[in-house]
Amino acid sequence: MSFADLPSNWPELPLTTPGLACDVVDLILGMRDRANNSLLVLPCDENAVPFPSPIVFESMQWRCSALERKERFALLSEIGVPGMLVALSCFATIPDDVALRWHRTASLVLPENGVRLVGLFTATRHGVHEVGGTGAHAA
Repeated sequence: MSFADLPSNWPELPLTTPGLACDVVDLILGMRDRANNSLLVLPCDENAVPFPSPIVFESMQWRCSALERKERFALLSEIGVPGMLVALSCFATIPDDVALRWHRTASLVLPENGVRLVGLFTATRHGVHEVGGTGAHAA
């Protein structure tokens, strides 16, 4: 699937709807964002329904220390939302071990700060994939 498959009411649906999160990441993170190593944060309500304004940070360094990842997620948790979807992007690839480290950090730090991790994804020129999930979602 891809963003072309999104239902017209997707902004009203929980991002936990099967296949929806990958397609939303694919829509929001275009090739320019992926070429700029962008981090997508999609704030959500308590039902995992996205708020209308995504947050995108460019020029991220994916190979960073655990402390740097913890500090980033602690700062993001201060946004004050019940949940968030996170996506790491790169034009070529993000190694699985790097993506899993980001997922582990988010899975620990966000809940400690009262924020539900709705999902963590990677977006490359080859598509969007869920990290640490069922593996059933890809755009």
